[in-house]
Amino acid sequence: MVYKRTQQRYAECNYEKAAMNAWVDLFYLCPILGYEKVLYDRHDIKDLLINAKIPLHCMPRVVPIDPTLPLRPRNLAILTHHNANLLIKIYTQCCSVAQYVMFVQACNLLPANADVGVPGDPFHDPSYLRVDMDIIPLLQKEKNMPVERPHFDAVYDTTLSEDEVIEKVKRKKTTTTASI
Repeated sequence: MVYKRTQQRYAECNYEKAAMNAWVDLFYLCPILGYEKVLYDRHDIKDLLINAKIPLHCMPRVVPIDPTLPLRPRNLAILTHHNANLLIKIYTQCCSVAQYVMFVQACNLLPANADVGVPGDPFHDPSYLRVDMDIIPLLQKEKNMPVERPHFDAVYDTTLSEDEVIEKVKRKKTTTTASI
């Protein structure tokens, strides 16, 4: 009964629905991005959507700006649902933090003067101005990194279907036993 009442309350308020959907998507993105759990509350997401005047018809989603930094309020961006899906595809295929950050900074729906550190009133500090990260040093650093990255293999294995994973394991077993 409690669950039904909660669902009814979410169905009544569009901001509640949008905040819950954004939180759930962030929950499922955490393992892909390397976070253990979501440290941002859905009530804060709802307040942020209301006060920053984010349009709900674009189905807003919350993502971290830089996945190497902790998931904190100032490391938070709001993207459309379509852009968030595209972002995760880019990240899982390229495994490039610099490309991820560049995409998030280009698609962020939050205004440049919105301080997400205080979601109840994101415009509390009129002197606050979001500073975008410089991507060029990150790209140069990633250019010198080795091509094989263990994180890429882990993410790639999670995106494969079960049949492909089984076939991949079978191929590895037959190649190792054949070489012995």
